[in-house]
Amino acid sequence: MLKYSSAFLFAVLVSTAGAAEESKVKQETKEAGRAVGTAAREVGQGTKKVTKEVGQTVREVARETGHAFRDGAKELKDAVQDKDGKKDSKPKSK
Repeated sequence: MLKYSSAFLFAVLVSTAGAAEESKVKQETKEAGRAVGTAAREVGQGTKKVTKEVGQTVREVARETGHAFRDGAKELKDAVQDKDGKKDSKPKSK
């Protein structure tokens, strides 16, 4: 009987050690998954900030370009009108 009890205890210890090892692997897998998730979230947040800054810069440049174009067109119009000797804002009819 002692022989079977020892074998039974040994089997229980081995299966418990195997379960503990499996539990440890599961825990490490969860931790690795959390680390990957955290890294992905941080990259996403960083990308969001950079994209927002780029968008703001593009908007400002577009606004400045539009204003410069408007001012240049106005100066050209005024120069053409001064050359013709007219300060009339009505377009010429053909």
